[in-house]
Amino acid sequence: MKLERSFAQQLIDTLWDEVNAKILVADQEGQILACSDYRTNRRSDTIAKRAVKEGKKYHYKGSKKSGKLIIPFSYKQQLLGALILEGEVERYRQSHTLIRRLAEKELKEMAILQRLRYDDWAKDKFMVDFLLDPKLEQELIAKQAELLNTDISNREVVLLFRFNKLWGNLESKKKVGSTKDVKIGQVKQGIILALNNFFSGHIDHLVAYLGGSSFADLIDIKKSAFSAHKAIELLVNSQNGLLKNIKDNLTNKVDVTVGLGNPCSDMKGIKTTFSEAKTALQLGLRIWGPNRLYFIRDLGVARILGEVGDEVRHKYIVNIIQPILNQPEMMKTLRIFFESDLNLSRAAERSYIHRNTLIYRLDKITEQIGLDPRIFDHAIQISTALMLYALTK
Repeated sequence: MKLERSFAQQLIDTLWDEVNAKILVADQEGQILACSDYRTNRRSDTIAKRAVKEGKKYHYKGSKKSGKLIIPFSYKQQLLGALILEGEVERYRQSHTLIRRLAEKELKEMAILQRLRYDDWAKDKFMVDFLLDPKLEQELIAKQAELLNTDISNREVVLLFRFNKLWGNLESKKKVGSTKDVKIGQVKQGIILALNNFFSGHIDHLVAYLGGSSFADLIDIKKSAFSAHKAIELLVNSQNGLLKNIKDNLTNKVDVTVGLGNPCSDMKGIKTTFSEAKTALQLGLRIWGPNRLYFIRDLGVARILGEVGDEVRHKYIVNIIQPILNQPEMMKTLRIFFESDLNLSRAAERSYIHRNTLIYRLDKITEQIGLDPRIFDHAIQISTALMLYALTK
């Protein structure tokens, strides 16, 4: 095992509360990897190199405030480096063994954590290959899953999560928590806790980090009181509760959007369901925005519109809503009116305006584009144009 700078800094962070002295960490060659005083520019220490090579401590008394104590430490009987204490170190001469043991204990814990992170990374890579590589053979998938002790055969529900403003808003109490892998672990745990709370436990998760700010959770719902279809229905109808649970487990500053595909029953079906969840999330995010759950079945005509060519899309938008494209208030009024199922009272309430004000705006829109959004056939044409316009952004 090679001593890394991140490990060296973590050693200092751990010992800082116990040792009232300047602390440096050197590797086997005496190269300084970390220091408790950022102003230090020293790059090596020849005495530290000798201490590691010989496996014994060195103490230089010096003046009262300029002593030096070098304590070599090891991992699995291999000498890795040395702690260098500088300043008023006389008091630590008798407790150097305790300091060494504390450093070695922390090093062991960090090595275990690194191995766990590697296991997580390997599982995430496997999930990315499994979900995104269409050429990967099922036999190879099954073999890799077995090697990683990962069961993917009984997953019925696939949720795809995409976060915005994620990494900057996740903080950890320890400095090591600023690393991305720790934050990935926080998000995974947040997803699991949110869904367990939503379903009152009794579900099995397989959460994977897919890169960027995307995560997937492959759920085995069999142990719960719900069927896969019932679970999906509950997720769709109570999505606000799910999104709130996720934000509560992370931070309310994070935007979260969820894509959901149809339930699946086998390994091949998982890939299809994931593809549906991805389509639902991408289209929903472009047309209606973040902080919502999008179920593939509920996208309706949006799935077809997503495949329309740029030229056809542009012509339709120009023909239908060109006169109001530069009027954000009118565009927002239409969007809320359609989301309120053409209900004037509900749309006025959601817009925080009087019902008569809404009617006035709809009359102005009708006058400008020649179509009345209160007439069903006209509403379909205008709504289609709005979705196509959203897809151009």
